[in-house]
Amino acid sequence: MATEDENIIESVVNKIGESAKQEVYESLSYDQKCLEDKYSELNAKLEKLVADLEKNRLKQIDELDSINQYGRRNCILIHGAAEVKGEDTDHIAVNLFNTKLNIPINKSDLDRSHRLNTKKRNQNRPRPIIVKFSSYNKRAEVFKFKRRLKGSGV
Repeated sequence: MATEDENIIESVVNKIGESAKQEVYESLSYDQKCLEDKYSELNAKLEKLVADLEKNRLKQIDELDSINQYGRRNCILIHGAAEVKGEDTDHIAVNLFNTKLNIPINKSDLDRSHRLNTKKRNQNRPRPIIVKFSSYNKRAEVFKFKRRLKGSGV
């Protein structure tokens, strides 16, 4: 009889244990499913945010490029003008415009000018001069006659 009672108790304990295991397994499976759903939701939001940030970054690059182009619209680059230590780039530009292009330009028509970059030791070519005009109209006038410089080395 003791054995029969022990078998019944053991059977009940096993059933309770299996039932408890099944409940824990189902609970963990449910929790895992909830976490996977939450992960998928957060991952989708993150991917959308990354896509939006990339879109904004590209838009800002375009806007910055437009701003830079607008800022340079009054500028002209002069290549090939001889470089001398302590030079006055305004004077070089005005002289070039007056003599080679036959356009009456004064220093007052220029906002500023300077050589680009730094001189490299073994560089034989002169650095370009960037000239910013006070008005777009003067820049356009100079640009219109740039063909006159063809073959002059400038």
